[in-house]
Amino acid sequence: MADLLLTPRDVRNQGFTTRRCFCRHDWYDADEVDAFMERVETTLAVLAMEINELRKETEDGASH
Repeated sequence: MADLLLTPRDVRNQGFTTRRCFCRHDWYDADEVDAFMERVETTLAVLAMEINELRKETEDGASH
């Protein structure tokens, strides 16, 4: 299951295919996608730190 979860590195390294088309399509703004990815990466990093802290607290409490 752990390999199904995203890490901050996964988000940072995620790339998107750029396609050119002569027909009318709505395209995502690359700057908006980049900004969102930065927010996701930061969120994942914070959550990972919180999880690690809670695990450490649990392990420390279990050893007493």
